[in-house]
Formats: sequence, C-alpha cells, structure tokens
Amino acid sequence: FFNTAGYVFNSVGDLSINITDDMLPTNSRIHLDTATIGTLIPQVKKMYPIMKMKLHLVSDSAPSVALLSDKIILTTSGDIYAFAILPNSTLAPLFNIKLNAQITTTIGIKGDKITGQLTLDRVQLSLKKSHIGSFQVNCLQTAIDFLVSIVILPRINAALDDGYPLPLIDHFKLSNLIVQPHKNFLLFATDLSYT
Repeated sequence: FFNTAGYVFNSVGDLSINITDDMLPTNSRIHLDTATIGTLIPQVKKMYPIMKMKLHLVSDSAPSVALLSDKIILTTSGDIYAFAILPNSTLAPLFNIKLNAQITTTIGIKGDKITGQLTLDRVQLSLKKSHIGSFQVNCLQTAIDFLVSIVILPRINAALDDGYPLPLIDHFKLSNLIVQPHKNFLLFATDLSYT
C-alpha cells in the first residue's frame, strides 16, 4: 500500500517543493540567499552578490517504505536545483545536487484517522552538475539538513498530524484502535461496534 501510494504521488508530480527564503522561520539567522550560501561556496557570492535564492526539490523515483519490527523506514531520492533570483526575477542556475534521504516514520491514531510523524535519519548529497565551477558538496550538508528539518519535514508533519481517514464500513464504529509496525506488516487492532 505505502509503496503504491508513493509511486502514485511521484507519478503525478506531487513529490516536489520549491523553497525560498520566506519559508524559513522569521527568527532564523540563516537565509536562503547568495551571501549565506556564499560563505559555504565562495563562487556563488562572487558571481551573484547579495541575491535571493530558490531551491527546487523533486523526487526522481517513488519513495520506498520498509516495515520493521519497531519502526517504519522511508527511503527517498531526488534532485535539488539551486538558483539565484536575478534582479529582473529570472532564475540563474547555480548547481544540481543528488539527494538520498532516510526518514523514520511513526504512526499513530487520532479518532478514526491514521496520523504520522517523520524524523530525518540521514541525508547523503552528491554533486550532479555545477554552473559555478567545482566545489565540495559536503560543505552544504549542514545547510541541507537544516532545510529538511526546519522547512520540509514540518510541512509534511503538519499534514500527517491532521491524519487520513481510515476506510470504514457503513454503520460500523471503531474504538480503542491500535496500530503497531511489525516486520513486513502493520497490525491494526480495534473494538468494532455496529450502530
């Protein structure tokens, strides 16, 4: 089910996001601009001084889900396209990075809805293409970890916290619902009453 859902979302293009500076917390001392990224990659600041930036993250394949005895692991990969936003609002490509991420998922129940919470385990980066010359991509590791943890996962977790309705049969009501991950399956247990 989960792998099929990931395939569907990826097929229709729903697994992409644009990140801009206004999406960062207002009290953040880190900004998504060429001055900040230029401290990590000097040629960015040199070629495009004091400009806002945009990151476009897109999944390149459907995420996979592994059900383990005590947790659920989500593995996903994609590309990060970095752009400088020029004064005339056009985008100047800076670089493209391959991203591989592993995320732990916890599942819960809220009423008759299944909820979730994602936690970042690890992100691996590799440089695919650069329009600004070569650089060591590992210098961006902390910045990408920050963006994933502070921007992307909170947005996804907010949606998961709202929950997704469980399929119910007319006139049946669930109570004392429990969900537990086990190796290769999820166990759902509930009291069922006919109304």
